[in-house]
Amino acid sequence: MLTNYHTHCQFCDGRSSAAEMAEAAHAAGYDALGFSSHAPLPFDTDWTMKAERLPDYVDEIRRLKKVWEGRMEILLGLEIDWIESLVGPGDGRFGPSPCRRSSSCCAARARPAPPAPSMRRPAGSSLRRAASSGPR
Repeated sequence: MLTNYHTHCQFCDGRSSAAEMAEAAHAAGYDALGFSSHAPLPFDTDWTMKAERLPDYVDEIRRLKKVWEGRMEILLGLEIDWIESLVGPGDGRFGPSPCRRSSSCCAARARPAPPAPSMRRPAGSSLRRAASSGPR
C-alpha cells in the first residue's frame, strides 16, 4: 500500500492545488493521500493558511474525498504548531483536544498571549514542489 499522510497544497505553502496533488498521487499509484496544510496561527506568516481560508480548505478536501471515493482514500488534517502559551493542538481552535488530559489542562495551554511578530521561513528553506514531481 502506497500512502502519503503529509501533503501541503495552495492553502498554505504548497504550489499546487489539492485537486492537482490528488491527481498526481493517483497517477503515481498512491492508495491514500492525507492533506495536512499548516493550520492558521494567531499572527502572520508566509507558510501557514490564513484563518479565513480554513472553511474553504475543509470543503475542498471533503469534496475530493467524494471525488476519489473507491479509487483513493483522501484524508483531511492540519499541521498544527505548538508554541507554548500561544497555540497548540489541544487549545480548542480546531475542534476537540486529541490528548487524554483533562479539559482544564488544555484550557490552561490556550491562555491568550501577547501578539507575536510576523514570522518568515529562513531563506533557502523552501520545501515546495510542483504536483508533477508527486505528492509531498
